[in-house]
Amino acid sequence: EILAGALHDFNRALLVGDTTTFGKGTVQNIFQLPEGYGALKVTIAQFYRVSGWSTQNKGVEPNIILPSLNNVREIGESTLENALPWRSIDPVSYQASQGLKLIIPKLKNISEKRIDNSTFFKNIKENINVYVNTVKNLKSTSIIKIQEDDAVRKSKRDLDITNEKGNKEIIDLDENSENKKEIQLDDYTKESIAILVDYINLISTDKK
Repeated sequence: EILAGALHDFNRALLVGDTTTFGKGTVQNIFQLPEGYGALKVTIAQFYRVSGWSTQNKGVEPNIILPSLNNVREIGESTLENALPWRSIDPVSYQASQGLKLIIPKLKNISEKRIDNSTFFKNIKENINVYVNTVKNLKSTSIIKIQEDDAVRKSKRDLDITNEKGNKEIIDLDENSENKKEIQLDDYTKESIAILVDYINLISTDKK
């Protein structure tokens, strides 16, 4: 989160993903009490970015938001009881790059069009609607039940995508190793790579 916040403030990276990061921006120490009395966890510090904004509670917002159930779930530091509120301090003197900031609206537009034509993200949006209109309103619904429902939806979604595109693509990190390490390219990773390709193409066009 601290690294993402720094890159965001200096406009040195494209942040892609959920509406925000977790929002953990504080530091705790454990103080041992006399024997038999346990220990105390005490908050002793808080992180701030060069912009003066804290990562506490609000987290770090991405440049491009992708559809995700995490965007409508009650997760993150802000949902915890007695979490310290967000606050800001005076920024330090720093100079952010301007090139990336100017190109982000174009990247958003291209990404949104691609997502609108994606079967995977259409299914994600349907799952979001189901969650918002049913599961989220059931206060008594257990975490286990929500996880089971999520697993069923994910299995169906993966099956639909596999049937449509064949086997999932993978990246082989070490072709010479007997124990090959492989990373599955899910649609979130693919969209992130596509956004990077869009960026490269746009800056290449601008330079011509």
